[in-house]
Amino acid sequence: MSFLTMLRGARRSVLSRHVLTERRLSSASVASSSASAESTTLRRLGAALFSGLCGTTACLCGWQVKRYGDKVQMVEDRKTALQAAPRPLREVYPELSAGISAGDEYTRVSVEGTFDHARQVLLGPRSAPPGSDKGNSPAGAPAQSGWDVVTPLACADGSRVLVNRGWVPRDATAAIDQPTGQQRIEGVLKQGDRENKYGHNDPAAGRYVWLDLASLARSSGSSPILVMAAAEGSDASDGRAASSVHRTWPRVRPLSSLMSFYVEPHTHIVYAATWASLTVAGAVITVKRFVR
Repeated sequence: MSFLTMLRGARRSVLSRHVLTERRLSSASVASSSASAESTTLRRLGAALFSGLCGTTACLCGWQVKRYGDKVQMVEDRKTALQAAPRPLREVYPELSAGISAGDEYTRVSVEGTFDHARQVLLGPRSAPPGSDKGNSPAGAPAQSGWDVVTPLACADGSRVLVNRGWVPRDATAAIDQPTGQQRIEGVLKQGDRENKYGHNDPAAGRYVWLDLASLARSSGSSPILVMAAAEGSDASDGRAASSVHRTWPRVRPLSSLMSFYVEPHTHIVYAATWASLTVAGAVITVKRFVR
């Protein structure tokens, strides 16, 4: 009896160990399957995330390439406009009250009239035109800052336009030349500035931080037309003949200075190359890390 009891006990022990082993093997299999499923999910999520980032940088690369093409076309259009001969303002704009359209900016024009110096305003601060004397500033120092002189011009037909006569240093405003009589101005059409939220104009004092063309035209009784005096060289004054006195204020800007852009075309190529490099690097990382 005792032998049978012992045999039964041994059998139960063997069965219980077998069941336990099967349970452990089953648990291990389930855990392995879960780990495999989790790893696949993470890889897919990682691949999707990095692919999205690569797509974004690729789009930014394409955008900069498009901007490069647009900027090159803009440079060519401006070069063509500045190389053209000046045309009478009334030929370009028979009606002055509508203002200047974006497509006509930098068109070379000529206009005749008499300056209304009583309504002259100073715009700025602005940097000196290229080639201007830096005065007592040491070599390598930044250009002087000063003001652009904007004066209404009364034309013979009764209309009035605004003329940016040029630049004057801060300490030379008392020496601004004020020619009288009939004047002939050659320059380019310019639109007003974008609103500067951090700079405030003072129309009563005749000081403008940014060119609010509509406001300035109203206060001076002029049409919203601005002619920026510009000449082939840098020795002219007010856009008049280069035979004028060399050291007079204001100093007109040379036409060549109007070919500068805040962002040059080659800068867009640098940006595009940067985004392209990030796209390639991201694609390589995505394949090596998440695609197996």
